Amino acid sequence: MDPRLRRACLLGAIPLCTGLAILLTWMATRWEFLIGAGLLTIALGVVAVLLGTAQVWAARGAPFGARVALMALLWGNFPAAGFAVMAAEDVMTSFTVSVRNASGALLQDLEVRGPGDRARLGTLAPGGSALCRIRPTGDGLLLVDWNRAGESGFAEPEVYVSGGLEGHIDIEIRAEGLPVVHYTPRALGWFQRVAYDA
Repeated sequence: MDPRLRRACLLGAIPLCTGLAILLTWMATRWEFLIGAGLLTIALGVVAVLLGTAQVWAARGAPFGARVALMALLWGNFPAAGFAVMAAEDVMTSFTVSVRNASGALLQDLEVRGPGDRARLGTLAPGGSALCRIRPTGDGLLLVDWNRAGESGFAEPEVYVSGGLEGHIDIEIRAEGLPVVHYTPRALGWFQRVAYDA
């Protein structure tokens, strides 16, 4: 294989794989420094794509199919970077909500609502918990509705959510009284969710 094509392959694959690894690690851990690392990878990826394109262009005598495949790899970095930015933005503008049934009775038609969005959690057994994500489009209170033993229940857990922000909300529905609510101003990463559910 032409060494120029080998260099072009590396210049396309390294930023693509690095960016994907950073995105997945950030989604799992929510480590702040990875946001900067991701943006740096995008900037360096632009330079790598341009250098790789020059390498493919210089290897005009190489097989046409190999050159086309390398150009697809190189320029595929741009939609991949766009996907990574949109995925991170989606996570950073949503609230994870955990609902725990401590009422001792089956909760049916359980629903969590925020301004402009809702999550239907369905049925929740006594002692059970469910996790959902809410993406508010405006500002307002988080609401929880359920049906227990044929009677409708409704709670405003006094949690204010706002579009464009993130957070994690724990709601515990009890047999009597208001739900117990805990709020954290950051949505949970995958590892934290697994630890939370354990």
